[in-house]
Amino acid sequence: MARKRKASTGGGTKELLEGMKVWRKAHPKATYVEIEAEVETRIKGLREEVLGEIIGMSAATESEGQIVHCPECGADMVGRGKRKRRLQGAGGSEVELERVYLECPACGAGFFPLDEELALLPGSLFPGQQEGLVRLSSWMPFGKAAQLMQDLLGVSCSKATARRHTQTAGSAYVALQSEVADQIVAQAPLAKAGMEKALLSVDGAIIPLVGGEWAEVKTLVVGEVTSRTNRKGETEVKTRALSYFSRLADAQRFQHLAHSELHRRGIECSAKVAAVMDGADWQQGFVDYHRPDAVRILDFPHAAQRITGVGQVLFGEGTATCHEWIEPRLHQLKHDGPEPILTELHNLQLQHPQSKLIQENLAYLEKRVMQMQYPRFQEQGWPIGSGCVESANKLVVEARLKGAGMHWQRENVDPMLSLRNLVCSDRWAEDWPLIVTRLRRQDWLRRKQLRQIHRSAPASSLIGLPAKK
Repeated sequence: MARKRKASTGGGTKELLEGMKVWRKAHPKATYVEIEAEVETRIKGLREEVLGEIIGMSAATESEGQIVHCPECGADMVGRGKRKRRLQGAGGSEVELERVYLECPACGAGFFPLDEELALLPGSLFPGQQEGLVRLSSWMPFGKAAQLMQDLLGVSCSKATARRHTQTAGSAYVALQSEVADQIVAQAPLAKAGMEKALLSVDGAIIPLVGGEWAEVKTLVVGEVTSRTNRKGETEVKTRALSYFSRLADAQRFQHLAHSELHRRGIECSAKVAAVMDGADWQQGFVDYHRPDAVRILDFPHAAQRITGVGQVLFGEGTATCHEWIEPRLHQLKHDGPEPILTELHNLQLQHPQSKLIQENLAYLEKRVMQMQYPRFQEQGWPIGSGCVESANKLVVEARLKGAGMHWQRENVDPMLSLRNLVCSDRWAEDWPLIVTRLRRQDWLRRKQLRQIHRSAPASSLIGLPAKK
């Protein structure tokens, strides 16, 4: 059964209201904040009482004498007594559960029927509070998340608790997405739906690891391209419904893992796809693998950066002459295509054969001439900049993993990245239940493994082990 803590109201809304009236007469000049705080304190007691009573009505609290079949082998389970567990809920309410523990004499499986019925998660928080803690920790440092849980919700927890629950949830989500990617490769299922015009973009961002090491996180952004005519008669191209997938992985591994998000968004079934990127070889390999027919567009600012580099060689960085030379050529590239500027750069290379920078920039642009057909891309209604993935590097990755003083253990990076993708893609309500199911299954398997170790170990080796919780 669930043992309720004594409610200060005497139990019931009527008593609570009468108690507040008495309190109000004793505090005639109380501010709204003071009144609300007193109400919350009294409601906390009532909440604990109600939760205790309602949970105590569960048949699972008396399952020790009932016939329950083992979920592992089907044998009849036997009761092994009752054990207590205290959990913290909304507003800091605490409820102590007294749960029957059932064990299978055949295979050793054991569980608490009440925990299963209530779908509880490991730890000292009720599921809703654990979800809130993980969600906050996905947005801010663990210590701040724990503090906000206390300040705003009245739930007490430590920085270590926030870290543990968040990393565990993130690891579960990483495992889920990895399994989906493996299944897609093995079974090649068709996506349920695609987009009329889809955009994908990939890029990398550097984050700090423990020990002074730096590593590149790769991020995929997927969006739907739309266009409309504004009041001036101009066509405005926008990319909406952005979603993200990030991992600390090499190019080949990232290419494989990204199957989960690309399939979810229906990229393989989308009518038209454009890939707007900065032109790195690993990015082209990504597109070759997932959508080789995609329209490939070199991010315009990256092309402009190459032309700017030539102007700085010729006229000096930051000079008025340099600016006057660059601006019309960028306009020409955007509206006339790459051929005129490439011809000019080729002539400049002949005039300045000693300049390696001019040679490098020309070679870079010549290699990507088909990706710089900006007039045609704009006419077809495609964006010519990769701002969405540049923003993702900052807002999705660096905002949480590159804060002041942060250094991450390598194994903790992907769990946080997966949760960042989840919150920034606005898919929390959709995928958190999947994480919960995974966490509960993992806890079951963990306890099963411990039981197997316990059953197989010599009795002498178990001396000093803590009692089961």
